Formats: sequence, structure tokens, C-alpha cells
Amino acid sequence: MMKLKVMVLIFFLAGCAHVGNVQQTDIESISLCSDAWYEEIEAKVHTGDNHGHGPDIGSEEWKSTIEFRLGIRGQNHLPDRHSHAWCQYIDQLVKQTPRKHGDNPTNDAIEAIVRVDPELSELDRMLDAVYSLALRVAPEGHSQTVSAEQQRWISNRNDCWNAENKRSCLYTEYKRRIAELQAKYRLIADSGSFHFICTDDPVNQITVNFFQTDPPTLILEKTGTQTVMYLQPSASGAKYQSRENLIFWEHHGEILLVDDSKGIMLRCQKGK
Repeated sequence: MMKLKVMVLIFFLAGCAHVGNVQQTDIESISLCSDAWYEEIEAKVHTGDNHGHGPDIGSEEWKSTIEFRLGIRGQNHLPDRHSHAWCQYIDQLVKQTPRKHGDNPTNDAIEAIVRVDPELSELDRMLDAVYSLALRVAPEGHSQTVSAEQQRWISNRNDCWNAENKRSCLYTEYKRRIAELQAKYRLIADSGSFHFICTDDPVNQITVNFFQTDPPTLILEKTGTQTVMYLQPSASGAKYQSRENLIFWEHHGEILLVDDSKGIMLRCQKGK
């Protein structure tokens, strides 16, 4: 009789263990896309600004912002945001594999500065909106190019950690990136388009489009290459400069195109 009771107890415990394992497996399988999972992702990625502003966690806007923060929004391979596969993809990206910038303490520190600064937080939200619009209007097949540009900008932004005035550096980076996207993807109309011939050589033709962004920008096109340039303080004339230190300077009625990196200075005249 005792032997029978022992056997019954063993079978009972084994059955409980099996049920426990099934329940545990079920918990793990439904944890993705749950409210608790959304909260965990929010804690790691941060879509708010520490001032009570930000999308509702788990909403469509929140998911879009998560993609933006991770630098993957607009990529063709992304699963549908309403699918379980999307949660799996984000979960793996955030928790199981190193983020492109997530393990970089500089990036985390920079984002912390942005979150606690109301003006920088507002610029961050504005950039989010402008970036989303640029993805929508970019030529077919170019969304990954826009995404790659954004990743390069994030790297440039993070260099502000080494600046003497980090806040000022971040402010400038955000303003320039917003203006760049607005001009490059024609999110606002240009305020004028002009053709120039440099060094009296028709081969050296450039086209310049001006945009009333903030700061003012121009896009210089030469031999199929576009360069975004920003208005700079100048004692006289209008001076624009690119990140690569290419300078377009209207000075005393003359147009100078200066490439400091190559030691080149071209004098240009308006074309007919």
C-alpha cells in the first residue's frame, strides 16, 4: 500500500512539473508585445523626455519612435508593427544583440542630456517628424540611404560629448540636421535656383538652390553630386559652408567656391 502511495505521489509531482513547464513556456511566449514587455523596452530605449511628454507606450506612435531611436525606421525588412514578429525583432535588437549605439556610454549620456532639456527634447521630436516625412518622400528604393544618413548624423551628434559646450553643440547639430532634411528632400520649396560657370570653363558648371530653413541652407550641385551648405556669420556678403568645409561665398558681387581640403578656389559668374 505504501509503495502504491509513493508511486501515485511521483506521478502527481511529475504531472505538476509538466504543467509548470507548459505554463512557464506559455508565459515566455506571450511576454512579447505585452504591457510589461513594452515597459521594459521603454526603459531601455526611452521615447519620452522626462517631462511627461512622449507617445503612449505600446501605441503606433510609440513603435514608430522606437524604430527611430534604434535607427531602423524605414528599412524594408522590418516586420509589420502590429505583428508578433515586430516585437521579436525589437526584442532581439535591444536585449539579445548589442545595439549600434546602445552599448556606447557616450550615446546614452548624450540622449540623457537631450531628454532633460525641454528645448532639445522639442528639437528631437521635430527631427523625428521631419525624418519620417523624408522617408515617405524619398525616391523609391532610397529609404535605406536616408536611414544610413541618419546613423551617420547620430555619430556626429554624439561627438558633441567632446565639445566644451555640449548643449550648444547638440542644439546646432539638431537644427542643422532638420534643415538638411528639409532642403535635401524638398520638404519646403526653394527660394531661388541659380546657375554659375566657374573659371570661365563651361565644364565647371554649378547649380545652387537656396532654402529658407533654420538655419538658411543651400544645395550645391556639381557633376551629379549634391552638397548641403549652411549660412555662416560673415563680415560681408553671404557665406555658406558644408560639413566638409566647402565654401560658397558671395563677396562684393563675386562668387567664390573654396575647397580648403584641396586648396582650390574658383571664381564663378552667373550663367546665361
